[in-house]
This record gives sequence, C-alpha cells and structure tokens, in this order.
Amino acid sequence: RVSSAAAKPTAPSRGLLQSLVIKAQRQTLDEIGRAVGTDVVYLKAAWADPVLYGGRGERTGTDVDVLVRPQAFWPFAEALEARGFRLIDVGPEDRAADHVATAGTFEAPPGQMAVDLHRNLTYAPWFELDSDAMIDRAIAYPSIDGPILSLSPEDQIVYAAAHQANHGFAFHEKQIDDVVALLRMRPIDWDVVVSRAGTAHLRLALAMVGDGLVARGVSLPSGLVLSDRWGGLRRLALRRLVEPVRTVIGRRFPLHDLNNVPLPYSAQHYLLVLPLLSDRLLALPVFLAAQFRRQGLRALAHIGGRR
Repeated sequence: RVSSAAAKPTAPSRGLLQSLVIKAQRQTLDEIGRAVGTDVVYLKAAWADPVLYGGRGERTGTDVDVLVRPQAFWPFAEALEARGFRLIDVGPEDRAADHVATAGTFEAPPGQMAVDLHRNLTYAPWFELDSDAMIDRAIAYPSIDGPILSLSPEDQIVYAAAHQANHGFAFHEKQIDDVVALLRMRPIDWDVVVSRAGTAHLRLALAMVGDGLVARGVSLPSGLVLSDRWGGLRRLALRRLVEPVRTVIGRRFPLHDLNNVPLPYSAQHYLLVLPLLSDRLLALPVFLAAQFRRQGLRALAHIGGRR
C-alpha cells in the first residue's frame, strides 16, 4: 500500500522551473537572431544547465546570458523590446550615442527571465576578445533540450578567465565548476587556450582559473602556469585586493569606460585590480587618458555655458 504522502506529486524545484522557462525563451531568442541576422550564442547557466547537467535545474542563474554579433546588438534590442522586454540603465541619449559597452540588461515581462545581451565579453582596454571570431567558432552542443549553440570548448575556458577577470575574481565558483564538467565531456587543446588567452591579455587570469581547477582535482599542463617573477608579484598583490572590489562605486569618484559608460565597481577595481590582472602594459594609461579627456570636455562645456 502506498501512503498518501508518497502518492502526492512532488512540486518541481525552483531550478527546474527556471530551466523550463529558459528552454522556452531560447526559442524566442533564436527567432530574433534569425530575423536580425545573427547567431545567438548561449553563455553560463543558459548553456551549462542543459548541456553539462542534464537540464535538471542544478545550474541556475539570474538571467539568460547571450552573445550576438556587435552589429546586430541594437536590432536585437529593439526586437526584445517589441516583445515586452525593457532595456534598463540606458537612456535615449546613451542609445543615440551607442553608449553600451559590453552588454545590456533587459528586464523581462512576467513569466520570463531577464536577458543579458552581450556584444562583447571583455572590458576595454584591459582585455580584448573578438566577438565575431568567437561566434564563428561556436558549436552546437547536444543536450536534453536539443542542440544549443555556445562557445567552442577552448573559448569556454578563455571566457571563464575573461568573465572572472572582468569582475576581479569576486565570484566564480559556478563557472569554474562548469569548466570542470566540460573537461569531463570534451577534449581540450590547451595550446589553443593559452594562445587565445595571450592574445586577449588574459594569461594571468587564465592561470588563476587554473588554480581553481587544480583545487578541484583537475590535472593541467605546465604551460598553463605563469612562472615568471612579474606574474608572481601580480598574484601576490591581487590576493590583497580582490575582496575589496565587491564594493559599489561611490558618487565622489565616478569613472567611465572608453565609451563614456558609467562603471559599476569601486575606483580600486579599475585603477589597481584590472591593471594587475591585465597583461596589457599600456591599459592603465589608456584608461586614465580617457578619464582626463572626459573631465576636460566637461570643464570646457561648463566654461562655454557660463559665457
């Protein structure tokens, strides 16, 4: 005899419900992509849950992250808005001047998840990944939901380094776990990974992702480790700086990126953490020059207004 408690159907978990919502939403996003002429490459949980974890809702996220070709960003944005999504934190003036740096977050209508629409995956001038090239290399992974387009295995690892570097390694556990799961499924050409990370100025970030993989029992090639003295000094300094970058930027020190987009983290993040993470020696001077230029233009505009 089956007890009434055992016979009672179990409610689906929150993660599973999210997985089902994203599955339906991928169809909408793919339709938009075909209409505006871009592939839609799924990132993080939108790819990892169905491909790496069987679509059981074990890998959750706060939004649906996708990468599209840069030239298709605004047509894609308009198509999302026509379906009830709302681009937040970007006003009409910003839109006219194309002031979206790497991504735009779209608030979702009821019953759907927010969309984080990427046209770039790195913060300039610190790091540099070619979105079109990564989309060209993207592959369709088999999953319980059918084929899902995402970054190639090597690009997944480089992107993990880029994403963690963008945020100063302030949060990264889920994405490192995704890489571990990927390594169990797919062979990796580590020479390609190291080469692409080097081109993107992400070698130190890749080595730090490697630390997380080793801590999870992954055996890595020696070429992934940075053994030079400068790399060691940068790591030592970062251990003292990563934790404080979780703070939000204060009004007294507003910094902007190269496209004049307000930046969300503390000044320490952009003046200390990113320069240490980036292999690009001139990144900090380029960034500071943009800040001084912006302040100079504001001063000139103020003087002109007084006249």
